[in-house]
Parts: sequence; structure tokens; C-alpha cells
Amino acid sequence: MASPGDRRANALQISLVHFLFNISGILLWYPVPCTRIPIRLAKGLGNVTASHRCLSLAGRSVLVGVGAPLLTMLLIILLINILQKRKPVFLPPGLRSWSFLPLWARSLDPWDRVVEVFTAMCCCWCKCCHLAAAVEQERPEQRAAEREQQERQQRGGHEPCDVGRDAGGNETEIEERV
Repeated sequence: MASPGDRRANALQISLVHFLFNISGILLWYPVPCTRIPIRLAKGLGNVTASHRCLSLAGRSVLVGVGAPLLTMLLIILLINILQKRKPVFLPPGLRSWSFLPLWARSLDPWDRVVEVFTAMCCCWCKCCHLAAAVEQERPEQRAAEREQQERQQRGGHEPCDVGRDAGGNETEIEERV
């Protein structure tokens, strides 16, 4: 893969998401001939585009039929978000937060758990996941070493190296300059 070692698990996860998205699209639209609507629409749009170059991006009806509802929905969501943050009293009690939506519609956590299951299945045979897991296991040790170094710097460069006894017989740390 063409990604750094510490990001390979994330790269693998997003590639699995794309793969599963494509497979689910194939399983949804291709098996039954009467459900091949997107294929017929794509062929029809291609024929129209071939005969009328001015409609090369999309037909007006497609743009209005798909774009207008999406734009309207985006504007409504944006308006609700702004009102939730600035003037929540203008909203009905049910719209003051997104808690009325199911968890899968307001958070990516459930979807992330599903993808992690597939990633966990992959890790039995995938070397890049084993490398990412090893990097994750090394991090706490690195953090502890970094903390020790910061504490040393806060003490002014003094590092305890031995324990001795003072004139009263009490144990004291003997410090040396690093």
C-alpha cells in the first residue's frame, strides 16, 4: 500500500468501506433484471449526451429532480444547526438537539464498529494490520519515556542516580548534572 505505516490500518479500513459499498451496489441493482434501473438511466443519459453536447453534465430534469431536493435538505439541516447553536428557543423542543434521530443517523460510531469487525477479520492474514497493532502497542512505552524526559527537564536537568545517607542517617537522592 502507498500509505505510511502508522496509517495503514485506516487506509485498509476505508478501502474496505469502498469495497463493501461497491459490492452492496452490485448486489442491490444487478441480480434481478427489472432492478437494473441505474444502468438503464446511465445508458439513456449517455445517449442524450451523445446527441446533445450542450447537456453533457446532466439533463435539466435530472439536475432539478435530484439537485433541488438535496439542496433543500442541506439548507434545512444548516438552518437547524445554526438555530440550535444560537437561538434554540426558536425551535420546537424536539429539534433542539439531534437526539430524536436514531444513533446510526446522527453518529458514525455504529458504522465504525461494523467496519472494525471486518478489519478485525482481515487482521488474521494481513501484515499491515499486524504492523499497525505493533505501533499501537509501542506508543504507551514511548509516552512513558517522553514523560520521564519532560520530568527530567522540569527538574532542571538533574537526574537522580543514587541513594545515599545524610549526616542524620536519612536516605537522600544524590543528583548529578546530565
